[in-house]
Amino acid sequence: MSIQAINLVLSAQSRDRRIVTSEIFLEPLNRASSLGQTGFQCIADREPGRSGLIVFYERNISEISDAEPYEILEHELALKMKEIADWLQPFRPQHLKS
Repeated sequence: MSIQAINLVLSAQSRDRRIVTSEIFLEPLNRASSLGQTGFQCIADREPGRSGLIVFYERNISEISDAEPYEILEHELALKMKEIADWLQPFRPQHLKS
């Protein structure tokens, strides 16, 4: 078995299956961390019961034409995880910040 695709996603869903709106889900994130400047794909305002999503990274191994696609994927994932961690930093409680 091998990895064929990677998706890094933050999702939100209402417990009562209401619509996850941009106002509720994305606005606070935009105010706190300049979400609009990250290049992350944001999805909200879909029908009831569907998740609101922030898609950080999507990659199919078939898209990588290098001789060592898994090394490229590993490198990209490391960079993306650092970018996500930096983006999430403003949301950490004060007592956990280093």
